[in-house]
Amino acid sequence: MNESRRKVLIPSFKLTEECSVDDTCAQIRSLEVGLGHKPFTYGFKAAINLITEKKFEYNLVPVILDKNSAPWDVAAAFILDKLECDKEIATIKSLADDLGSFKEWLDCHEIQISC
Repeated sequence: MNESRRKVLIPSFKLTEECSVDDTCAQIRSLEVGLGHKPFTYGFKAAINLITEKKFEYNLVPVILDKNSAPWDVAAAFILDKLECDKEIATIKSLADDLGSFKEWLDCHEIQISC
């Protein structure tokens, strides 16, 4: 495998969305923002498919990395879209292999594509 292409698998992926801290399903997270400042606090909850009423939770989700080992935004958006469309994870992994090969080709030809 060429070193300019990398695919990693996220062991566990759960899609969440921001919500009010008063939401009954909210989990609360506080982020420290610096000395002398109050923490930034927000609520989040699991995103739910409104048609199937299923949560977006997956194991071993592929992430395509660029030649600098950073996630490739185009592939991440594409894979997230396929997850939200309720595609089978095996199909998504196969698509990720193709995206990885395409990203390798783009990097070899120094072609930039981003969202």
